[in-house]
Amino acid sequence: MPEWITASIRPSSREAEMIFYQDEQGQFVKYDDKYKEEAILDFEAAVEADPNIVTNTWISQTPSKAAKSKGLYKGIYFYEAY
Repeated sequence: MPEWITASIRPSSREAEMIFYQDEQGQFVKYDDKYKEEAILDFEAAVEADPNIVTNTWISQTPSKAAKSKGLYKGIYFYEAY
């Protein structure tokens, strides 16, 4: 599983986060249900345009026990939002 990736935030941006879930093999499964499709598409477009906006990535060491994501590992992308 990925370790923390650390970088600094640009002065003209603020830090935001995008929660996702991955399986035991580290394969992306889904974003958290709290996000609207527009927010997900905006995030994916921003990362595609500049992968360096993701400043940190955190992955849980234990699988989720919540019903909708049971058995999946929670992850958080911390990124620069403008």
